[in-house]
Amino acid sequence: MSACILPHLEFSVVSLVCSLSLCLPHQKTCTLLGGNLASIPNEKVYRFLRELVFEAAKSHQETWVGGYGAVKEGVWLWSDGNIFDFNLWHQGEPNNVGGEDCMEINFRGGDYINDHRCVRALSFICVKDP
Repeated sequence: MSACILPHLEFSVVSLVCSLSLCLPHQKTCTLLGGNLASIPNEKVYRFLRELVFEAAKSHQETWVGGYGAVKEGVWLWSDGNIFDFNLWHQGEPNNVGGEDCMEINFRGGDYINDHRCVRALSFICVKDP
């Protein structure tokens, strides 16, 4: 496992970026590490997470975060239970093409938040209280 642990007091989390090809299921792995997939309450946190990925991977690689589609279509939740008050999707997203129920950042290496099928093996960000 290639990982980095970075304290960031402003967000009161310790962030772990897991970079391996067989990290699924990603939320279960975060739970085993004592945390959850990262939620994104605002643009400042989003920018921090993008930079964290870039520092760890030396690129803006596609990375799972904690948004997921609920059973009711069009309803999204955060895996850590925080209120899902989110408006930073890329234009036209989430579009649920082919059952896309997980949230990724850096889609195709860009400044793009996308919904995608949860079965892809991607890096992901776990957070836990310091």
